Amino acid sequence: MKLATLFSALACSLMLTSSSFSQKMNNEKLIKHLSTECDSISGSNGNWQLFFRGIVVLAVTNKKTNRLKLLSPIAYTKEVKSEVLGLCMKANFDNLKDVKYAISNNIIWSVFDHEFKILTTDQIDRVMLQIYFSTGTFGGNYSSSDISIAENK
Repeated sequence: MKLATLFSALACSLMLTSSSFSQKMNNEKLIKHLSTECDSISGSNGNWQLFFRGIVVLAVTNKKTNRLKLLSPIAYTKEVKSEVLGLCMKANFDNLKDVKYAISNNIIWSVFDHEFKILTTDQIDRVMLQIYFSTGTFGGNYSSSDISIAENK
């Protein structure tokens, strides 16, 4: 009898959890939420430039591929020493959570790339903070939070 009660409770919990994620993220929900979190936003549907806590964050959505990409430029590759790129790779493994350091067009970026529709506003908030920290700690402890798991030297 106890097992049946436990199973029923688990089933109800799973139904409640899945229903809380059933609201699909879209451009309108994203920009409405970001407008409450960011200092300013410019751009058009699916392609915005955000100012968040003093940094630039680009937000790009693609309905066809169901992706959201949030990225912040950090530095030109020619302006950093070559060993910094190795530290970025180490940080991608050790210190960074949902964001990663990446290079495109000779710029080092903090990047988050994820399936769009399943994201929640809480996840967006956490990722925006991770972008903020990974940008701010670049050249230091290379972390996506205010604590560092591994020490980079």
